[in-house]
Amino acid sequence: MDIFTRDELVQDGHTEDGDINYTQHYFIVAELEDGTRYAHQHVSTDRDIIDSLAVRIEAATASKGIDALNLELWGKIDPCYGSEAHQRIGDAHLMTDDELHHNRRMGYMH
Repeated sequence: MDIFTRDELVQDGHTEDGDINYTQHYFIVAELEDGTRYAHQHVSTDRDIIDSLAVRIEAATASKGIDALNLELWGKIDPCYGSEAHQRIGDAHLMTDDELHHNRRMGYMH
């Protein structure tokens, strides 16, 4: 199991001038050998806090693997692209209803 941090820009309101304000958010991801991924519910704008938590989680999972995680604090996210987990679900979950309907009508999907 791999434990790593990720970041994303999140729209965080507007400035006084009306421009969109963005904030960098950091969170922890646990990736299983088959590519299944879970994101920890704790998100922070402080990278050091998340990195410190990731080190503690990595130490806890080193011997027990996923059994060391309290899955009530984790949510399943998109699997690693190209992994076994990704191949099981494909990209259909990323498509809009219109795209799914079109692909089924054209015979690309069932």
